[in-house]
Amino acid sequence: MNTFLGELLVSLAENQKLKIHIITSLKSVIELEDRFNYQQLRIKFHFVDIPRSFNIFAQILASKSIHNIIDKINPGLIHIHFTSGCFTTLLYKKPKQMVWGTFHGLSFTVRSVIIALIFKIIEKFCFSRLDKIIVLNNLDYDIVIEQYPNSVYKYKTLGLGCDTDVFDPYLYNQKDNFSLKKNLNIGGQKILIYVGRFTFFKGFHLLAKAFLELTQAYPGNFKLLILGGKDPIHGTGLNKSDENIFFNNSDLINIGFTNDVAKYLAISDIMIFPSAREGIPVCILESLSMGVPVITSDTRGCNELIKNEYNGYLINNNITIEEKCSTIKEKIIDFLDGMDKHSLMKANALKDRNMYDRKKFIEEETLSYLEHFKDN
Repeated sequence: MNTFLGELLVSLAENQKLKIHIITSLKSVIELEDRFNYQQLRIKFHFVDIPRSFNIFAQILASKSIHNIIDKINPGLIHIHFTSGCFTTLLYKKPKQMVWGTFHGLSFTVRSVIIALIFKIIEKFCFSRLDKIIVLNNLDYDIVIEQYPNSVYKYKTLGLGCDTDVFDPYLYNQKDNFSLKKNLNIGGQKILIYVGRFTFFKGFHLLAKAFLELTQAYPGNFKLLILGGKDPIHGTGLNKSDENIFFNNSDLINIGFTNDVAKYLAISDIMIFPSAREGIPVCILESLSMGVPVITSDTRGCNELIKNEYNGYLINNNITIEEKCSTIKEKIIDFLDGMDKHSLMKANALKDRNMYDRKKFIEEETLSYLEHFKDN
């Protein structure tokens, strides 16, 4: 909610005077302070222990709790985000109110066979109980429209966008950047950055292995900033031995979860984000908005933002792990061996900054809400 919806909620509460209720888990996956004072805006929170597992009994219990809250609130519209949120909410029954569901990347398209089948059943179940199915990228839209042509909708914007007022490279001068580098004990090394949870489906294991290969081949030439943290449910994709080697690498700087992503992007040369599945990844939008080219996977969502050799590089997703790591390493070297190419990609990213602006998403989403309430 903080990452994707904070600005929207503030705008709806302040400008449209809508009364907003949030049903969520009390425990956060990403341990960060709220970006806004939601309580001051009279946005009311209701906490339910929403399980992040396939425990059907826990799911039904959570679903009943959610419906008890819905019955008390009696909202004019229910809007659920993520597959997990849709499934838990809709499992017990379909609410009597209009229900929208936003899927931040369909899960069944990129999983192993058995897990993909489970998610296909889950997501189809959710589709059947939703009045409006909202997706972020073209591939997901093409999949859903075949069976639900009257209820699927894709945002006209680039997903949920990013806050370009915050992710603005012109807010950071050379003195600020030099001071931050000094505090991080960075000298003349090239700076790579990764932003996200340390999970295998976001390609964290590929980043780690590629970086270890890079530092062995070019010792002392690179620093890697990792912003995020481990997920209690999903693993990193590394075994314990590889994790220890990676996290103890002297050229690695583990920042952890932070709201100050922009200042670290301001000193970075390249973002590495080899994710296997995304809707429209906000971290890539933030990176491009800061003029930082991106090396990412040629997968849906990512390849709608990155054009190969225009504002970054796309890595073939249908090759082995070893080949992916080797390619990532090669592209990093290619980037930094040819600084003219890097400068051109940086310029291309900055040229398109207006396309990334979250205000476009807020305007589109607000209009959808107002049209709904006008018609109902």
